[in-house]
Amino acid sequence: RSRGLGDVYKRQHQHNPISYDNEIDQFSQPHYELHHSYLIADDLNMKISLFYIHGKGFYEQFKAGRDLWEYGLADEPDALEADLVRQKWVRKNHFGWIGDLHWQHKMGKMTVGSYISLFDSDHWGEVKELMTPDSLNINFQSGQKYYNYIGEKSYYTAFLKEILQPTPNLSLMLNLHYQKIKYEFRQKAAGNFAGEYLNSYQVDYDFFNPRFGINYNLNEAMNVYANLSLAQREPGDDELFDIWDGPDDLGVAPLFADADTV
Repeated sequence: RSRGLGDVYKRQHQHNPISYDNEIDQFSQPHYELHHSYLIADDLNMKISLFYIHGKGFYEQFKAGRDLWEYGLADEPDALEADLVRQKWVRKNHFGWIGDLHWQHKMGKMTVGSYISLFDSDHWGEVKELMTPDSLNINFQSGQKYYNYIGEKSYYTAFLKEILQPTPNLSLMLNLHYQKIKYEFRQKAAGNFAGEYLNSYQVDYDFFNPRFGINYNLNEAMNVYANLSLAQREPGDDELFDIWDGPDDLGVAPLFADADTV
């Protein structure tokens, strides 16, 4: 009777189910940041941050009995199967600005700020090694790409936060937050990713998220408060593609209710 991995781990906590010796995850992502604070006056100061992040890397895996059509090595689905070693690569750039202006006035404190983020990424997959390519009569070259797609995201954010304290026991809060987001995705021709298997989309979002709050201290031990807010956000990547099948899987389309074929 075969035992599951749970039973194996109970008997041997250091068991490693990976049998491929070169299964690695190699990724580097250095951060470059510049921060500056400026005291304009006793009651007015400004903070500015600039950053750049560059990432590049891959992970390598052995895959047994794979449909070579998915890797651009066969013309039809389920025509050929073989063991192979693949690498999935990503290269990305992320630029950003964060700025805050703080004003401490007689009745409270006001903060005005902005955030700009520009992000782009390039994703691709390579077949590093194909077992027995001669017997399959395949013209194979190590490192050939079987998928390639790019994504670009831009965020433009501005906000204003005011905290008023007209009396020692009463505080009022107003927060106005606006964000504009643009997301572009495009698959490039690679392997069998061509024609009807290529997807692209562009989505734009405009969010206005206001918040208003009031707090009153009844005494040193008790207070009452109320808050009225509206919060909105863009969908995550796993809501644009299926959580298990994504843009590197041939024949998988984004999760949009309406689509146009070009």
